[in-house]
Amino acid sequence: MILHDKTYRLPGVGRWAHAWRVRVIDLSVSQPDMIHFRPVILFAVRSKGRILKTNCAESLGKWVCKELKLDIEHLLWIEHFPNTPEPMRVAKFQLKPLFGDDIYSVQWRPAISNEIQAIRPFIPDIENITINATS
Repeated sequence: MILHDKTYRLPGVGRWAHAWRVRVIDLSVSQPDMIHFRPVILFAVRSKGRILKTNCAESLGKWVCKELKLDIEHLLWIEHFPNTPEPMRVAKFQLKPLFGDDIYSVQWRPAISNEIQAIRPFIPDIENITINATS
């Protein structure tokens, strides 16, 4: 079940220089007989702006999770990075306790095929996105 579908924007050069379409999916509602390690998945794809060193998770992750009341440490965050060897990546958020309660670092790994297969029914436009998911 899609819980949320919205475009988030970062101000920059021009009116809104960078934007990501963010879709939040709850697998526990659509597949109640299955147990999911991380039933809530957030999928982000850049909808405007050039690719920067920054991405949606690092730029907006904490803010989006706070707004939607999502547990950032137990969320499966998948983000699309076009024109890269691994276009679908998963973010792992780690709290930096020495810096306060809300400061996280983000580490990335390639998305695995079952993660991509889990979101496919909820993101029909994913077919237009090149996926090289590892197994």
